Amino acid sequence: MVLSNLGSVDEPHADVRYTLTPLPSGPAVTLTRSAPIASEASVTLSLASFSVKPGTTYQLTVAVVVPAAQTDLTGASLTQMLQVAPQ
Repeated sequence: MVLSNLGSVDEPHADVRYTLTPLPSGPAVTLTRSAPIASEASVTLSLASFSVKPGTTYQLTVAVVVPAAQTDLTGASLTQMLQVAPQ
């Protein structure tokens, strides 16, 4: 995943949270990837890897943890349904 800082302030600890939840119910698993990122720069984060069960549907949410002062959350998260193929 590539994370870009379009702002004018360096972020010494930028976080991206990956949350995978089995549907219709089950415990969510969350992984966080972090990296410093300079203003007007981009950084490549390591991939998040989850264990999944064949034939199961999951909800995957990827969210950038925005600085407290940032009020515009446009594009800060993405949610997608995933279906793992049966064996």
